[in-house]
Amino acid sequence: MSQTGQIVSVSPLPYGNDWAVDFIYQLDAGGTQQGSVVVGNTTPPPAYSPLPNSNPLTAAMWASPTSTTTVNPNPGTTNPVQLACPDLIKAAAFGVSIKGVPTQ
Repeated sequence: MSQTGQIVSVSPLPYGNDWAVDFIYQLDAGGTQQGSVVVGNTTPPPAYSPLPNSNPLTAAMWASPTSTTTVNPNPGTTNPVQLACPDLIKAAAFGVSIKGVPTQ
């Protein structure tokens, strides 16, 4: 079983096609928690900490503007979190024209 997370922030990272994504998800015991993930790369970018277990989670880049990416594991839940492709990435990575978001 999985759940859908709510993206609260998306920022491009200066390496390739990586994005820093902050999101909110449901905890198994109730309530919510905020998480962070680097989307687009399966290894932590070099600017993150070299200390063990201190790098953010990573997830594969969205395959299309209508796809989701899976973030797993997340503290406090046994369910992976699905994140829909946000408008900023639809425009920047896939060239989809979104009202209010410029394309390249």
